[in-house]
Amino acid sequence: LFVEAAGKTKGKGRQRVKTKEYRAWIEHTTWTVPAQLRRQGVPVNPTAPIIRRPFGISIAVNISHRGDVTNRIKALEDFLVERKIVDGDQWCNHASIERVPDLPAECRVTAYHRSWD
Repeated sequence: LFVEAAGKTKGKGRQRVKTKEYRAWIEHTTWTVPAQLRRQGVPVNPTAPIIRRPFGISIAVNISHRGDVTNRIKALEDFLVERKIVDGDQWCNHASIERVPDLPAECRVTAYHRSWD
């Protein structure tokens, strides 16, 4: 998701910047997710988070074993916060992720209200 930028400093060390691939993924999801939300009757540009806090997420990814599935959780949480689907990733009480080779998409994310168990 991030690389250290050569020659750019921030505080004590180098600055971490989003990789080209991560930026491309953000751009892609920014265009594809609104249509998916509309199909489910969910507001596309909400003024308040859609899912009440606390929440949980269930993630399925269609990636080979060359990729680490758990590295995808943070990117997806950040996206849900940015799109105001959830209030903040600190309110996530449950997260699960699995590799699904025959998933008909690159990724499937289900976010839901999840109280303390």
